[in-house]
Amino acid sequence: MAKRKLDMDSLTGYLHNVSTVTLSANGKTKYFTGTFQMTKTDTKRLVCFAPDKHEKFVSAATMNSPVKLTGATLSPGRSGQVDVICNKSTTLQVAMNELAFKKTKIQTNDESEPKDLINLSENMTATIYVKIVKFIEEEMTIPTKYGMKQRRQAICADNTACKKMSLWGPSIAEVEEGKYYKIKNVISNNFNDEMWINTCATTKITEIDNYGQVMMDHSLLLNELKQISIGQITVTKSTKCSNQKCMKAIEVTSADPTIKCDACKMKQRVQNLHKSTKAVINTTDNISYTIFEPQLKSFLEAESQQDLIEDCDSLEDYILDINNFSVEINQNNNILSFARCAI
Repeated sequence: MAKRKLDMDSLTGYLHNVSTVTLSANGKTKYFTGTFQMTKTDTKRLVCFAPDKHEKFVSAATMNSPVKLTGATLSPGRSGQVDVICNKSTTLQVAMNELAFKKTKIQTNDESEPKDLINLSENMTATIYVKIVKFIEEEMTIPTKYGMKQRRQAICADNTACKKMSLWGPSIAEVEEGKYYKIKNVISNNFNDEMWINTCATTKITEIDNYGQVMMDHSLLLNELKQISIGQITVTKSTKCSNQKCMKAIEVTSADPTIKCDACKMKQRVQNLHKSTKAVINTTDNISYTIFEPQLKSFLEAESQQDLIEDCDSLEDYILDINNFSVEINQNNNILSFARCAI
């Protein structure tokens, strides 16, 4: 008798233990698996044949909120159990209603096999053993589709390849240059035709012993030193909510000691708001660069003009008056250091 599939309008529950993207034995189909908790005690194996949805499923598995699967199928699976089958038409969203049971931690005996960097492919979740070769930017707060996030980029390497890595949130403080780590649950993706490695909410980092020489790509390690002439500059200040889960912009319009964020509705002390200064410059040959607050402060300290950091207009005039600078620039067109050109 043929196996029967049961098409459901929707399934609501909690996601757990989303695996890496795997290639089927015939080499033609990519899929990933997970566990879908439908009641306090009933869990089902989930199989998704839409690898482009992998990152979203991984993110949902880190939340304690229930999710709603629309367009999934219940189908007899291995050993007679029923599997939840998802495909390209399946949609995943946060469930609007609370469930009568809480998310229960589900243990798994399947630890992802370590992957060599050279074998990482797009949208893969993996465990890697790498050396943090070099940081290529300072820690900064940047806007993402999930709100404002802390990021620091680095170069990592194993004995097969050398790759760029974005460390997010708590992962930033867990690594040091020159040390070796086992990093579980990183996500690889393609950005500007380069394969990047990203930490995520479920990433676990463990320091390990030095395991020897790693592959080096010196083109990734070199920052560019050059001289530039500035055509235009804008210096801006931003003030953001101190709630780490929000970090939305806040406009302070009164002398009140407290203010309520319009986005997250949290009232907070004005003195605790996150304040930062940033400059964007265009050179006379029409190349744009960004200068963040630590570099601006270092430059002004060398010039004995520290007070200019508080006056955007005067700082713009000061830099335009100097005009010609020696700069160190990283791969992202961020200026890591700059000074006036020697006369």
